[in-house]
Amino acid sequence: MPSRLADTAEHPVDLGNEPDSYASTIGYAGTLIALALIARTILGTSPAEVAAEWTGIADVLTRHEHALAPVVDEVAGRARRVVAADIVASGASRSASESGALLLREVCRVPASALVTRNYLHGEMESAGQTLHVVIGDGRELEIARSLAGARHLTLCVTSAVVDPDDHLHVVRIPEGVSMPVRTVLETAVLQRLAGSLAMVRGVAIEDFVFNNTDTKIEEPIG
Repeated sequence: MPSRLADTAEHPVDLGNEPDSYASTIGYAGTLIALALIARTILGTSPAEVAAEWTGIADVLTRHEHALAPVVDEVAGRARRVVAADIVASGASRSASESGALLLREVCRVPASALVTRNYLHGEMESAGQTLHVVIGDGRELEIARSLAGARHLTLCVTSAVVDPDDHLHVVRIPEGVSMPVRTVLETAVLQRLAGSLAMVRGVAIEDFVFNNTDTKIEEPIG
């Protein structure tokens, strides 16, 4: 699509012209990958190493999506009547938690918050109740996930660690050995699937936004 901002840049990064949802899920994932590539290059990583990091990403993502779909869809079905959602993560995984919380708000109309692991452990989780909990990570996040599930709260744990699921603890495994930038994309895919599935069970059309805010957009002249 035409972009006045891209026209001002000497070296724009073109993500293509793929059709996207109103929530810009494709655009977000593409931007995440593009920024990771740029950051690696700025840090002095060789072009060959940068390319190798993302080699085969399409197949990795396809296998990941097939594996996560039944787990996430079951969580969405159980979350139909939740009144809020907490998305907990730390470090680079906060990109997934922040974007995921936004999707649950704008796509599913569920009040959602992206929360930092340490803060959540020290008070914020005390308000759990009729809440969907998504916990992302391999460290203290596992303690949070098990504690919430043990108290019979609906919990989705996104981790590369080995975690046994139960009636209240649902687990999506991130493939081992992937780099952190690739991992953030795989984590993001979990939240995007969750938003789509939860919107469906709640009867909310993904493209049907309540408010149409145009103050950040510029109409392109026709002709």
